[in-house]
Amino acid sequence: MERVAERLASDDPAERRAAVVLCAMRDVPGAREMILGAVRDPDPGVRQGAAWALGQRPKTEDTSKLLALLDDPSFEVRSTAGWSLVALGPAVLESVGSVWHDGSGTEAREMALLVLRRITDALGGLPAEGSDVGALSETARALIREVSPMGRWNQPTLVGAIRGIAHDMNNNLLTFRTCVPYFRELIAPTHTGILRALDSMELADRAMERHIRRLIQSLGPFIDGSSRDSRQAAQWVAGFLHDFNNAMLSARICVDWLRDESRADGPEAAQEIDAISHAIDTLEALTRELRMHAFGRNDRVGLHPTTTPLKAFAERIRRRLRTLVLARPIEATVTLDPSAPEDFTMDVMLCERIMDNLLTNAAKYTDRGRVEVVIAGVGEELRVTVSDTGRGIESGSLRGVFTPGGSDPETRVGEGYGVGLSVVVDLLDLLGGHLDVSSEVSVGTAFSVTLPSWTVGAHSGRVGSTVPARQDVIDRVVRLRSA
Repeated sequence: MERVAERLASDDPAERRAAVVLCAMRDVPGAREMILGAVRDPDPGVRQGAAWALGQRPKTEDTSKLLALLDDPSFEVRSTAGWSLVALGPAVLESVGSVWHDGSGTEAREMALLVLRRITDALGGLPAEGSDVGALSETARALIREVSPMGRWNQPTLVGAIRGIAHDMNNNLLTFRTCVPYFRELIAPTHTGILRALDSMELADRAMERHIRRLIQSLGPFIDGSSRDSRQAAQWVAGFLHDFNNAMLSARICVDWLRDESRADGPEAAQEIDAISHAIDTLEALTRELRMHAFGRNDRVGLHPTTTPLKAFAERIRRRLRTLVLARPIEATVTLDPSAPEDFTMDVMLCERIMDNLLTNAAKYTDRGRVEVVIAGVGEELRVTVSDTGRGIESGSLRGVFTPGGSDPETRVGEGYGVGLSVVVDLLDLLGGHLDVSSEVSVGTAFSVTLPSWTVGAHSGRVGSTVPARQDVIDRVVRLRSA
């Protein structure tokens, strides 16, 4: 008890969030009071943890606290509170309906509608009179009838960008599929609590993968032009974000739990936890970007340059590549060339998305041999080259792989969507960079990313409401080289 209370009083939000999780998962005296206190924490991560904890032992007397969180500034907090309300079931229909009809904030009303839809889904629609759940008030039954698609698709031209974000989310789930099984081997079978947490993480991974696949499939009619129903599109994206956030939070809580419980299991276990945690950080950033694209208050893609130590950037790439080739006959190396500066100003999130797509492709299409990354300075620019000894690409097909879905479906590995390299090109166009490509079938492929020097605040990127022609973007960014 004393230890939990001490952690709740910590200045570190991660410690406070971990304490809230402990309150929900263990029989801690005074747990409910501590969780309710955390609802008012200044840190959104702690408030999200409190909203999650209230849903683990749902009580109708907590309804008002959860309803108040539907108006929280953080989407993650609103979504998690929404899921805890869903756990309370039909008993909260009228209360949630009041927020939907009369709430003061647009975001609270939108989340209330999602809660109503999820409760209705769980009921299988309007229950028949006389059924186990048929004894609903007429107000509650009217709400179920009334639930309808929400919002509007503010930027239908950005469907391709949203599809690319979903693709990048799926790439990050590869970390779960490689690190979690490996982590199991590091842990003694007597660690039953840790093994249960790993089971939960694998369930969360499968749920996130399922939600991404559903989003990709639902966007199909908008990509091929057969549908322009903006309300339906908005409903799909909003529902995806709400559902995905719940699975992502489960994974985050499991990581926090693993970090706490496996402190004595050595540096290798800590590295695996760090890799999973970084993947979740990236997923959270991608959900924020997806919300901005689909329901953003403006049509500009924000750029956030920071001066980054390249040694740390190289180490993140090394860890990611190591995860992708784990237990496979592939040699993976990441070299920071002496020509590279100590620091470089870049948008780290976008650059890591570029690297993640290139690394994933290299690992995916290399059965054995090597994947090599070299980070070098070229004048005022930074050049990152990813080369592999994989299958290679036919010269006649090379330019087509930069168009969404342009690669041959028969040559894709796994359940790919053929959009990874188009994402790389779009992001480099935004950053004012270039991509040099050379490939030879059965020999391998090399991608060299060139990023311009970037004084903080001086680079606007190619942003705006006009979507350039696809071929113009490819011509501007891609430079084909002979192998």
